[in-house]
Amino acid sequence: MGVRIRLVRMGLKRNPIYNITVSDNKRGLNKKPIEVIGTYDAHSKPLPGAPDKKLKEVHIDFERARYWLGVGAQPSDTICSLFRKFGIMPKPSPPTHKK
Repeated sequence: MGVRIRLVRMGLKRNPIYNITVSDNKRGLNKKPIEVIGTYDAHSKPLPGAPDKKLKEVHIDFERARYWLGVGAQPSDTICSLFRKFGIMPKPSPPTHKK
């Protein structure tokens, strides 16, 4: 059983909101996931007090995300970048070149 952590699109037309889900790799995206561990709002909203800066809303259950990574769930590329940004996954070390 391959378990993946990925984004599933929800919301309205031109206003996407994504659920961060843990689901079986063999099931389709529209099937019921094992667990929903967070949400990601892709639309940028102006930051209060600084209208030139934008804010994207992300809500993640850190404990459940770490649990699923610990039992071997494979995150998608987008989820990897989100998890690295929030410190759930370590940042990759730079490659070392040997001569």
